[in-house]
Amino acid sequence: MGEAYCQLATIKSIQVDDADQESVQTSRGMELGLKFDVEARKKLRLYVVK
Repeated sequence: MGEAYCQLATIKSIQVDDADQESVQTSRGMELGLKFDVEARKKLRLYVVK
């Protein structure tokens, strides 16, 4: 695949400080662990699709 492409993905789990979370309130600079139902590439950009 090329440099840029779009791919639908579902977040399967969220982690903060190695602990699973149902939901989170984020702040600038906060790190999250996200697991998707598909393989994610480096420098991923997330967009909400409703």
